[in-house]
Amino acid sequence: MADDPELLASEAARLPKLPANQFCADCDRENPDWASLNLGILLCIKCAGVHRNLGVHISKVRSLTLDRDCWDRNQLDFMYAVGNERARQIYEATCPCWYLRPSEKNDSSIVRENWIRAKYERREFLADVKQTLAISVMPEQPREGFLWKQNKKGVWQKRYLMLHGRYLYYYKEPSQSYPSGFIDVCVLSWVLPNTSDQNKKYVFECQTGNRVYPFGADSINDMLDWVHALKRAAAYYLTLLDPSQQVSSGPDRNEVLKLSFAQIQSDTKKKGLLTKQGGAFRTWNKRLCFVTSSVLYYFRKEQPADGDLPEDGIPLDQCYITNGDQRSGKPHCICIITPSRTYFLCAANDQEKAEWISALLQVVEKLNPQRLVDFSQMMQPEPIKPINGVGGGDDSD
Repeated sequence: MADDPELLASEAARLPKLPANQFCADCDRENPDWASLNLGILLCIKCAGVHRNLGVHISKVRSLTLDRDCWDRNQLDFMYAVGNERARQIYEATCPCWYLRPSEKNDSSIVRENWIRAKYERREFLADVKQTLAISVMPEQPREGFLWKQNKKGVWQKRYLMLHGRYLYYYKEPSQSYPSGFIDVCVLSWVLPNTSDQNKKYVFECQTGNRVYPFGADSINDMLDWVHALKRAAAYYLTLLDPSQQVSSGPDRNEVLKLSFAQIQSDTKKKGLLTKQGGAFRTWNKRLCFVTSSVLYYFRKEQPADGDLPEDGIPLDQCYITNGDQRSGKPHCICIITPSRTYFLCAANDQEKAEWISALLQVVEKLNPQRLVDFSQMMQPEPIKPINGVGGGDDSD
């Protein structure tokens, strides 16, 4: 004899009262009253709307209060066997702490849809996924690209952004050596809107204790990638740095010990002529360069005397070496990214450029060891407060 549909519906209505089901499986909203029959979970009305768009082959959604004729004993047994708590252990098994999730504080429809599709459509966080998002090599290589930035007057301007280490730098032009401003990711919190703004930009706000920085991307994926990269950097530096190093007043340039020409030659890995772009004036001049075990030194003279000191040096710790052709607009260009400045140096041809990059990388990789970090094993830390109103950076842009 078949079970009474009304009794089954009444039993289904008690599903939210189970301790494992008191909150929506996807956003933690209390008292979920929608069910995904083939996933075995309970949902709030907003998340249920996204699940409907996944297709019934992924998620078949029904109301616990309105749809009273969709239940049978096998279906109910399945709902009781799975439930929200167990489903999360399955579908969020390797979810990194930096991944954006919908919540009462972050009610963006963009975040909600991306989160639900990542869990059930793309199945990105299953325990047996081959390329898990949870594990990253840290510190990461710099993330660079154009975004829109709203200045203090409310005007949107296109800016070149670079996330390097714990700082987000922004430039008026990619070829600038010095940024227009910087933001410490360790003091940031994020706000994302529900939709694009009137100019079709997908906006995310970086908030510090001193200022709100609105940025706009041209696509949802670009916006999500930037915010995820910022959150990942913040999680790394806040969780794994010594607490005494967490509070910062900004990126500092390590002082370079200026050795004599004779001393530098005794520790030279590579030497030769490169054309270097100046900092503030951006003029290009030939310099005699030497890669040592910790610094790239450069001289104005092509034939220095033994006692001559270099014009300056570039410390190679906390730096990154990359192809600079596109950013500088010059061929055979090497880009050296440091916490305080970006240096552009051009070789005579591609072969020389490759030799210089190889020599620099050998030094940089010894000075800047990377490690694998499993972000699924940590919580996203709370941002720290900027010290004396400085830690979030400041500029007039």
